[in-house]
Amino acid sequence: MGVRQSESLRKLIREQIPDRHFGIFSLTGEGRMMPNGREERSGCVIDDTGKHYQFWETWSPDLGKSILEWEMYEPLAVEIDGWLQWSEYRLACQEAGVPYDARTQSS
Repeated sequence: MGVRQSESLRKLIREQIPDRHFGIFSLTGEGRMMPNGREERSGCVIDDTGKHYQFWETWSPDLGKSILEWEMYEPLAVEIDGWLQWSEYRLACQEAGVPYDARTQSS
């Protein structure tokens, strides 16, 4: 993911959770190009309160720009245990400012 694309995604996430620090993990290209030349993407976010979210970046023809389909996600403990094995998840926690033992916060 290029710097410009990374910043555009971060801007979309900040619109969803303003005034929060966050980290992105499990970012995946979806294989479909949007009219702005970027690939649709999906992934997960952890914020500085330990809440988890899932997103899908897609194109809105009505708005003429990319948007996020966004929802809060409450992972199972077994999922978090698996994620802790990923350096990508641990880095997302670090970027969000969440200690690993506070990672299970929900709602």
